[in-house]
Amino acid sequence: MDSTPSLSTMIHACLSRPPSRVGCRMRPERELAATFKLSRRKVREAIDSLVEAEVLVREHGSGVYVRKVPRQRGVDATPADESAFEKLFITEERRPALQLPETKRTLRFEAWWKTDFHNETARLFRAGLEDQARALGHELCFHEIATGHDADKAALEMLASVNRKPGDGYIIHVPFANASDRFDTLLRGPAIYVSMGRQPLRHQPMVRMDGSESIFQAVELLHAQGYRRIGMLGLETQHESQDLVSSELYYQLALERLGLPFIAPYRARMVAARVKEVLSKLLSGPAPCDALYITDDYIARLAEPLLRKMGVRVGETFGFIALSNRGSSVQQGHEHWSRMEFDPYNNGKLAINCLVRSIESAGEELLSFSHHATWTPGSTHLSTLPYPRG
Repeated sequence: MDSTPSLSTMIHACLSRPPSRVGCRMRPERELAATFKLSRRKVREAIDSLVEAEVLVREHGSGVYVRKVPRQRGVDATPADESAFEKLFITEERRPALQLPETKRTLRFEAWWKTDFHNETARLFRAGLEDQARALGHELCFHEIATGHDADKAALEMLASVNRKPGDGYIIHVPFANASDRFDTLLRGPAIYVSMGRQPLRHQPMVRMDGSESIFQAVELLHAQGYRRIGMLGLETQHESQDLVSSELYYQLALERLGLPFIAPYRARMVAARVKEVLSKLLSGPAPCDALYITDDYIARLAEPLLRKMGVRVGETFGFIALSNRGSSVQQGHEHWSRMEFDPYNNGKLAINCLVRSIESAGEELLSFSHHATWTPGSTHLSTLPYPRG
Protein backbone atom coordinates (compact mmCIF):
# COMPACT_ATOMS: atom_id res chain seq x y z
CA MET A 1 0.00 0.00 0.00
CA ASP A 2 1.36 3.41 -0.97
CA SER A 3 1.67 5.60 2.15
CA THR A 4 2.75 8.75 0.28
CA PRO A 5 -0.75 10.31 0.13
CA SER A 6 -1.31 9.73 3.86
CA LEU A 7 1.96 11.47 4.79
CA SER A 8 1.17 14.34 2.42
CA THR A 9 -2.31 14.62 3.95
CA MET A 10 -0.88 14.64 7.47
CA ILE A 11 1.56 17.43 6.59
CA HIS A 12 -1.24 19.36 4.92
CA ALA A 13 -3.53 18.96 7.96
CA CYS A 14 -0.82 19.97 10.42
CA LEU A 15 -0.32 23.21 8.53
CA SER A 16 -4.02 24.00 8.16
CA ARG A 17 -4.38 25.14 11.74
CA PRO A 18 -2.39 28.06 13.20
CA PRO A 19 -1.15 30.54 10.54
CA SER A 20 1.92 31.19 12.72
CA ARG A 21 3.42 27.99 11.32
CA VAL A 22 4.59 29.80 8.20
CA GLY A 23 8.38 29.74 8.13
CA CYS A 24 8.87 26.55 10.16
CA ARG A 25 11.58 24.17 8.94
CA MET A 26 10.74 20.55 8.26
CA ARG A 27 12.76 17.78 9.86
CA PRO A 28 15.28 15.99 7.58
CA GLU A 29 13.99 13.28 5.23
CA ARG A 30 16.04 10.58 6.93
CA GLU A 31 14.47 11.46 10.32
CA LEU A 32 10.95 11.54 8.89
CA ALA A 33 11.43 8.16 7.19
CA ALA A 34 12.51 6.60 10.49
CA THR A 35 9.70 8.24 12.48
CA PHE A 36 6.90 7.19 10.13
CA LYS A 37 8.53 3.89 9.02
CA LEU A 38 8.58 4.89 5.36
CA SER A 39 11.23 4.75 2.70
CA ARG A 40 13.04 8.02 1.95
CA ARG A 41 11.65 7.81 -1.57
CA LYS A 42 8.06 7.95 -0.28
CA VAL A 43 8.93 10.82 2.07
CA ARG A 44 10.49 12.73 -0.79
CA GLU A 45 7.45 12.12 -3.01
CA ALA A 46 5.15 13.54 -0.33
CA ILE A 47 7.33 16.61 0.12
CA ASP A 48 7.69 17.05 -3.65
CA SER A 49 3.90 17.11 -4.06
CA LEU A 50 3.58 19.92 -1.50
CA VAL A 51 6.51 21.85 -2.97
CA GLU A 52 4.77 21.65 -6.36
CA ALA A 53 1.58 22.92 -4.70
CA GLU A 54 3.69 25.77 -3.23
CA VAL A 55 2.77 24.81 0.35
CA LEU A 56 6.43 24.05 1.07
CA VAL A 57 9.58 25.54 -0.44
CA ARG A 58 13.06 24.03 -0.74
CA GLU A 59 16.07 26.20 -0.02
CA HIS A 60 19.20 24.40 -1.18
CA GLY A 61 21.74 23.95 1.56
CA SER A 62 19.22 25.01 4.20
CA GLY A 63 16.15 22.76 4.20
CA VAL A 64 12.43 22.65 3.48
CA TYR A 65 10.26 25.42 4.93
CA VAL A 66 6.54 26.23 5.16
CA ARG A 67 5.77 28.70 2.43
CA LYS A 68 2.06 29.24 3.03
CA VAL A 69 -0.79 27.85 5.11
CA PRO A 70 -3.09 25.72 2.92
CA ARG A 71 -6.80 25.33 3.27
CA GLN A 72 -7.80 22.30 5.34
CA ARG A 73 -8.68 19.34 3.13
CA GLY A 74 -11.15 17.69 5.46
CA VAL A 75 -12.10 17.06 9.04
CA ASP A 76 -10.74 13.51 8.95
CA ALA A 77 -7.27 14.89 8.06
CA THR A 78 -7.02 16.96 11.24
CA PRO A 79 -4.40 15.56 13.63
CA ALA A 80 -5.63 14.66 17.10
CA ASP A 81 -2.94 16.69 18.89
CA GLU A 82 0.23 18.70 18.38
CA SER A 83 2.50 15.64 18.54
CA ALA A 84 2.15 15.03 14.79
CA PHE A 85 3.31 18.55 14.05
CA GLU A 86 6.32 18.20 16.35
CA LYS A 87 7.30 14.96 14.61
CA LEU A 88 7.26 16.73 11.25
CA PHE A 89 8.73 20.17 12.01
CA ILE A 90 11.49 21.76 14.07
CA THR A 91 9.28 24.11 16.07
CA GLU A 92 12.03 26.15 17.71
CA GLU A 93 13.51 27.22 14.37
CA ARG A 94 11.57 29.57 12.16
CA ARG A 95 12.03 32.06 9.34
CA PRO A 96 9.59 35.00 9.53
CA ALA A 97 9.97 35.94 5.86
CA LEU A 98 11.18 33.46 3.27
CA GLN A 99 13.45 34.46 0.42
CA LEU A 100 12.69 32.73 -2.84
CA PRO A 101 15.21 30.05 -3.78
CA GLU A 102 17.34 30.54 -6.88
CA THR A 103 15.09 28.27 -8.92
CA LYS A 104 12.19 30.62 -8.19
CA ARG A 105 13.91 33.95 -8.69
CA THR A 106 12.17 34.34 -12.04
CA LEU A 107 8.43 34.24 -11.36
CA ARG A 108 5.77 33.76 -14.00
CA PHE A 109 2.71 35.96 -13.57
CA GLU A 110 -0.46 35.73 -15.62
CA ALA A 111 -2.61 38.80 -16.13
CA TRP A 112 -6.23 38.23 -17.11
CA TRP A 113 -7.13 41.46 -18.82
CA LYS A 114 -9.98 43.11 -20.73
CA THR A 115 -7.92 44.00 -23.78
CA ASP A 116 -10.71 45.76 -25.69
CA PHE A 117 -11.35 48.11 -22.75
CA HIS A 118 -9.37 50.96 -24.28
CA ASN A 119 -8.67 54.08 -22.30
CA GLU A 120 -5.63 55.90 -21.00
CA THR A 121 -6.13 54.66 -17.46
CA ALA A 122 -6.00 50.99 -18.48
CA ARG A 123 -3.11 51.61 -20.88
CA LEU A 124 -0.97 53.31 -18.24
CA PHE A 125 -1.86 50.75 -15.56
CA ARG A 126 -0.86 47.91 -17.88
CA ALA A 127 2.39 49.68 -18.80
CA GLY A 128 3.22 49.93 -15.09
CA LEU A 129 2.60 46.20 -14.66
CA GLU A 130 4.78 45.30 -17.64
CA ASP A 131 7.66 47.65 -16.80
CA GLN A 132 7.84 46.63 -13.13
CA ALA A 133 7.71 42.91 -13.91
CA ARG A 134 10.51 43.40 -16.43
CA ALA A 135 12.56 45.51 -14.01
CA LEU A 136 12.32 42.76 -11.35
CA GLY A 137 13.22 40.04 -13.86
CA HIS A 138 9.83 38.28 -13.87
CA GLU A 139 7.64 37.04 -16.71
CA LEU A 140 4.20 38.55 -17.32
CA CYS A 141 1.74 37.01 -19.78
CA PHE A 142 -1.60 38.62 -20.70
CA HIS A 143 -4.79 36.71 -21.48
CA GLU A 144 -8.20 37.91 -22.60
CA ILE A 145 -11.01 38.04 -20.05
CA ALA A 146 -14.68 38.26 -20.99
CA THR A 147 -17.36 40.29 -19.26
CA GLY A 148 -21.13 40.58 -19.38
CA HIS A 149 -23.11 37.43 -20.22
CA ASP A 150 -19.96 35.45 -21.07
CA ALA A 151 -18.14 36.27 -17.83
CA ASP A 152 -19.14 33.16 -15.87
CA LYS A 153 -18.27 30.73 -18.66
CA ALA A 154 -14.99 32.54 -19.38
CA ALA A 155 -14.04 32.42 -15.69
CA LEU A 156 -14.41 28.63 -15.62
CA GLU A 157 -12.35 28.27 -18.81
CA MET A 158 -9.68 30.50 -17.31
CA LEU A 159 -9.57 28.46 -14.10
CA ALA A 160 -9.25 25.23 -16.09
CA SER A 161 -6.34 26.73 -18.02
CA VAL A 162 -4.68 27.90 -14.79
CA ASN A 163 -4.99 24.46 -13.20
CA ARG A 164 -3.37 22.80 -16.24
CA LYS A 165 -0.37 25.12 -16.12
CA PRO A 166 -0.29 27.06 -12.85
CA GLY A 167 1.67 30.28 -12.59
CA ASP A 168 3.38 31.83 -9.60
CA GLY A 169 0.80 34.60 -9.28
CA TYR A 170 -2.18 36.18 -11.01
CA ILE A 171 -3.35 39.71 -11.77
CA ILE A 172 -7.03 39.99 -12.64
CA HIS A 173 -8.41 43.11 -14.28
CA VAL A 174 -11.92 43.89 -13.07
CA PRO A 175 -13.32 46.37 -15.59
CA PHE A 176 -16.80 45.97 -14.14
CA ALA A 177 -18.22 45.06 -10.76
CA ASN A 178 -19.68 41.68 -11.75
CA ALA A 179 -16.96 40.43 -14.08
CA SER A 180 -15.27 37.73 -12.04
CA ASP A 181 -17.36 36.44 -9.16
CA ARG A 182 -15.98 32.90 -9.42
CA PHE A 183 -12.29 33.79 -9.30
CA ASP A 184 -12.03 34.40 -5.55
CA THR A 185 -13.40 31.00 -4.56
CA LEU A 186 -11.88 28.77 -7.26
CA LEU A 187 -8.54 30.32 -8.16
CA ARG A 188 -5.52 28.60 -6.63
CA GLY A 189 -2.36 30.52 -5.91
CA PRO A 190 -1.71 34.15 -4.97
CA ALA A 191 -3.77 36.66 -6.92
CA ILE A 192 -4.48 40.37 -6.85
CA TYR A 193 -7.38 42.18 -8.49
CA VAL A 194 -6.86 45.56 -10.11
CA SER A 195 -9.57 48.13 -10.79
CA MET A 196 -9.50 51.48 -12.52
CA GLY A 197 -13.02 52.51 -11.57
CA ARG A 198 -15.52 52.71 -8.74
CA GLN A 199 -16.00 49.00 -8.12
CA PRO A 200 -16.68 47.99 -4.51
CA LEU A 201 -14.06 45.86 -2.79
CA ARG A 202 -15.98 42.66 -3.43
CA HIS A 203 -12.85 40.90 -4.71
CA GLN A 204 -9.98 40.70 -2.25
CA PRO A 205 -7.22 41.73 -2.28
CA MET A 206 -7.65 44.60 -4.74
CA VAL A 207 -5.62 47.59 -5.89
CA ARG A 208 -8.05 50.17 -7.20
CA MET A 209 -8.36 53.87 -7.95
CA ASP A 210 -11.34 55.30 -6.07
CA GLY A 211 -13.28 57.36 -8.60
CA SER A 212 -16.21 57.87 -6.22
CA GLU A 213 -14.15 59.96 -3.80
CA SER A 214 -12.92 62.16 -6.66
CA ILE A 215 -16.55 63.05 -7.50
CA PHE A 216 -17.25 64.18 -3.94
CA GLN A 217 -14.05 66.23 -3.80
CA ALA A 218 -14.52 67.89 -7.19
CA VAL A 219 -18.09 68.97 -6.41
CA GLU A 220 -17.01 70.32 -3.02
CA LEU A 221 -14.12 72.26 -4.57
CA LEU A 222 -16.38 73.86 -7.18
CA HIS A 223 -18.91 74.70 -4.48
CA ALA A 224 -16.17 76.34 -2.40
CA GLN A 225 -15.33 78.56 -5.38
CA GLY A 226 -18.87 79.88 -5.46
CA TYR A 227 -20.46 77.70 -8.15
CA ARG A 228 -24.00 76.61 -7.36
CA ARG A 229 -25.28 74.77 -10.47
CA ILE A 230 -22.73 72.02 -10.92
CA GLY A 231 -23.29 69.45 -13.66
CA MET A 232 -21.44 66.28 -14.55
CA LEU A 233 -20.30 65.15 -17.99
CA GLY A 234 -18.93 61.66 -18.61
CA LEU A 235 -17.90 59.34 -21.40
CA GLU A 236 -20.49 57.27 -23.25
CA THR A 237 -19.11 53.80 -23.98
CA GLN A 238 -20.38 50.57 -25.48
CA HIS A 239 -20.32 49.02 -22.03
CA GLU A 240 -23.46 49.76 -20.04
CA SER A 241 -22.16 48.81 -16.62
CA GLN A 242 -22.83 49.32 -12.94
CA ASP A 243 -19.75 51.49 -12.92
CA LEU A 244 -21.50 54.23 -14.91
CA VAL A 245 -24.64 54.06 -12.79
CA SER A 246 -22.66 54.39 -9.58
CA SER A 247 -20.89 57.56 -10.79
CA GLU A 248 -24.26 59.23 -11.25
CA LEU A 249 -25.34 58.11 -7.79
CA TYR A 250 -22.19 59.50 -6.16
CA TYR A 251 -22.71 62.76 -8.03
CA GLN A 252 -26.28 63.03 -6.76
CA LEU A 253 -25.15 62.29 -3.20
CA ALA A 254 -22.47 64.98 -3.43
CA LEU A 255 -25.06 67.57 -4.47
CA GLU A 256 -27.45 66.52 -1.72
CA ARG A 257 -24.70 66.77 0.88
CA LEU A 258 -24.12 70.42 -0.08
CA GLY A 259 -27.78 71.30 -0.62
CA LEU A 260 -27.24 72.01 -4.33
CA PRO A 261 -29.87 71.51 -7.05
CA PHE A 262 -29.68 68.26 -9.00
CA ILE A 263 -28.83 68.58 -12.68
CA ALA A 264 -29.21 65.41 -14.75
CA PRO A 265 -25.73 64.18 -15.69
CA TYR A 266 -24.88 63.59 -19.34
CA ARG A 267 -22.53 61.28 -21.20
CA ALA A 268 -21.02 61.94 -24.59
CA ARG A 269 -19.12 59.96 -27.19
CA MET A 270 -15.65 61.08 -28.19
CA VAL A 271 -17.02 63.11 -31.09
CA ALA A 272 -16.91 66.90 -31.09
CA ALA A 273 -20.46 67.22 -32.50
CA ARG A 274 -21.89 65.04 -29.75
CA VAL A 275 -19.98 66.87 -27.01
CA LYS A 276 -21.23 70.20 -28.40
CA GLU A 277 -24.81 68.91 -28.36
CA VAL A 278 -24.52 67.84 -24.73
CA LEU A 279 -22.88 71.13 -23.70
CA SER A 280 -25.69 73.06 -25.34
CA LYS A 281 -28.23 71.20 -23.22
CA LEU A 282 -26.26 71.81 -20.02
CA LEU A 283 -25.85 75.53 -20.75
CA SER A 284 -29.41 76.23 -21.92
CA GLY A 285 -32.72 76.51 -20.12
CA PRO A 286 -33.84 78.63 -17.20
CA ALA A 287 -31.13 77.29 -14.86
CA PRO A 288 -28.00 76.48 -16.89
CA CYS A 289 -24.87 74.97 -15.34
CA ASP A 290 -22.19 77.35 -14.13
CA ALA A 291 -19.67 74.54 -13.59
CA LEU A 292 -18.92 70.97 -14.68
CA TYR A 293 -17.11 67.98 -13.32
CA ILE A 294 -15.86 66.11 -16.41
CA THR A 295 -15.17 62.47 -15.58
CA ASP A 296 -12.95 61.68 -18.57
CA ASP A 297 -9.94 63.58 -19.94
CA TYR A 298 -10.86 62.75 -23.56
CA ILE A 299 -14.16 64.56 -23.13
CA ALA A 300 -12.48 67.45 -21.32
CA ARG A 301 -10.08 67.91 -24.25
CA LEU A 302 -13.03 68.22 -26.63
CA ALA A 303 -15.18 70.29 -24.28
CA GLU A 304 -12.76 73.11 -23.43
CA PRO A 305 -12.38 74.67 -26.93
CA LEU A 306 -16.10 74.21 -27.57
CA LEU A 307 -16.96 76.12 -24.41
CA ARG A 308 -14.74 79.00 -25.47
CA LYS A 309 -16.36 79.06 -28.93
CA MET A 310 -19.73 79.23 -27.21
CA GLY A 311 -18.58 82.42 -25.47
CA VAL A 312 -18.12 80.80 -22.06
CA ARG A 313 -15.34 82.32 -19.94
CA VAL A 314 -13.76 79.18 -18.51
CA GLY A 315 -12.26 79.79 -15.10
CA GLU A 316 -14.19 83.04 -14.66
CA THR A 317 -17.95 82.81 -15.05
CA PHE A 318 -17.78 79.09 -15.71
CA GLY A 319 -15.59 76.44 -14.10
CA PHE A 320 -14.69 72.85 -14.70
CA ILE A 321 -12.58 70.20 -13.03
CA ALA A 322 -11.53 67.17 -15.07
CA LEU A 323 -10.58 63.65 -14.03
CA SER A 324 -7.15 63.06 -15.51
CA ASN A 325 -4.25 60.61 -15.58
CA ARG A 326 -0.65 61.54 -14.89
CA GLY A 327 1.47 60.71 -17.92
CA SER A 328 -1.52 60.58 -20.25
CA SER A 329 -1.06 61.66 -23.85
CA VAL A 330 -4.47 63.34 -23.54
CA GLN A 331 -3.16 65.61 -20.79
CA GLN A 332 -0.23 66.93 -22.85
CA GLY A 333 -0.91 70.57 -23.65
CA HIS A 334 -3.66 70.74 -21.04
CA GLU A 335 -1.61 71.00 -17.88
CA HIS A 336 -3.54 74.18 -17.00
CA TRP A 337 -6.66 72.13 -16.22
CA SER A 338 -7.99 72.03 -12.69
CA ARG A 339 -8.03 68.27 -12.23
CA MET A 340 -8.40 65.25 -10.02
CA GLU A 341 -5.31 63.34 -11.07
CA PHE A 342 -4.62 59.62 -10.80
CA ASP A 343 -1.30 57.89 -11.46
CA PRO A 344 -2.24 54.55 -13.08
CA TYR A 345 1.35 53.74 -14.09
CA ASN A 346 2.60 53.74 -10.49
CA ASN A 347 -0.46 51.78 -9.41
CA GLY A 348 0.48 49.09 -11.91
CA LYS A 349 3.97 48.94 -10.43
CA LEU A 350 2.47 48.70 -6.95
CA ALA A 351 0.32 45.73 -7.97
CA ILE A 352 3.41 43.80 -9.12
CA ASN A 353 5.33 44.70 -5.95
CA CYS A 354 2.42 43.55 -3.78
CA LEU A 355 2.17 40.23 -5.60
CA VAL A 356 5.90 39.54 -5.32
CA ARG A 357 5.86 40.47 -1.63
CA SER A 358 2.91 38.16 -1.04
CA ILE A 359 4.82 35.22 -2.50
CA GLU A 360 7.96 35.99 -0.51
CA SER A 361 6.03 36.36 2.75
CA ALA A 362 3.89 33.23 2.21
CA GLY A 363 0.72 35.27 1.73
CA GLU A 364 0.96 37.30 4.92
CA GLU A 365 1.52 40.76 3.43
CA LEU A 366 -0.99 41.20 0.60
CA LEU A 367 -3.58 43.88 1.34
CA SER A 368 -6.19 45.87 -0.56
CA PHE A 369 -5.46 49.48 -1.48
CA SER A 370 -7.81 52.25 -2.58
CA HIS A 371 -6.09 55.26 -4.11
CA HIS A 372 -7.65 58.71 -4.20
CA ALA A 373 -6.99 61.20 -6.93
CA THR A 374 -4.60 64.06 -6.20
CA TRP A 375 -6.14 67.51 -6.34
CA THR A 376 -4.13 69.58 -8.84
CA PRO A 377 -5.49 73.13 -9.08
CA GLY A 378 -5.31 74.89 -12.42
CA SER A 379 -6.95 77.81 -14.16
CA THR A 380 -10.28 76.24 -15.16
CA HIS A 381 -12.09 76.33 -11.83
CA LEU A 382 -11.35 79.83 -10.42
CA SER A 383 -14.49 81.88 -9.99
CA THR A 384 -15.22 85.61 -9.97
CA LEU A 385 -18.93 85.10 -9.36
CA PRO A 386 -20.43 87.29 -6.60
CA TYR A 387 -21.43 84.27 -4.50
CA PRO A 388 -20.32 83.86 -0.91
CA ARG A 389 -17.30 81.61 -0.53
CA GLY A 390 -17.29 78.28 1.33
